[in-house]
Amino acid sequence: HFIHVLERSFRYPYSAMSNEIRIAELISSRICHALAAPVGAIGNGMELIEGFEDSMQDEAMDLISMSATRSTNQIKFFRMAYGSAGYDGLGNPSEVRALAEGFVDTEKFSFDWNFDALAPGESLSPGHGKLLLLMIELASEMLLRDGAIEITYAPEADLCVFARADDATLDSALENAMTSDCDLNEVTARTIHGAYTALVARELEKNLSWERLADGISIRCG
Repeated sequence: HFIHVLERSFRYPYSAMSNEIRIAELISSRICHALAAPVGAIGNGMELIEGFEDSMQDEAMDLISMSATRSTNQIKFFRMAYGSAGYDGLGNPSEVRALAEGFVDTEKFSFDWNFDALAPGESLSPGHGKLLLLMIELASEMLLRDGAIEITYAPEADLCVFARADDATLDSALENAMTSDCDLNEVTARTIHGAYTALVARELEKNLSWERLADGISIRCG
């Protein structure tokens, strides 16, 4: 079934299997690039410990601890957003919230969660937690300096994520990647998450859409 979705979703001069390889390569590049900075900082902290006197070791340990936490949070997020575990293993709204707030810089952006339509103890529909994480990643890149990410979820309704800021912006290359008939040959590691979000939405029988508003950008899957 996934192969058929790929065939319908992308214009690419090779086979659907080549599409799968291309997507895997781009996602791998994106994840490695994201992890390079915090993992590199851990190495820098170790060098500080080895190369400087005791007075620098507390600072080095702080750097190592902060970087280790950052890389761990990113790995947890990527596992659910891009891995198969996100389809069936992400039904708890609290887990979606924890993953998103660990991934996004909460000192820079605030979150507003609206899961009020869910009954106490009710789970998200299969795949919806994964899709929300991908939409939140998109929203975080639309906020330049600060702002709010607002999430609204209700069963049998559109999934909504709003990047709220007067200067919210959507890069043209990312926007092209988010379209349902994007040319995969033009997608890069910097924009693959847009194409992948549209693909996951289609796999869940939804369509990814967005709208520029005066106070931000609305992203919907319905």
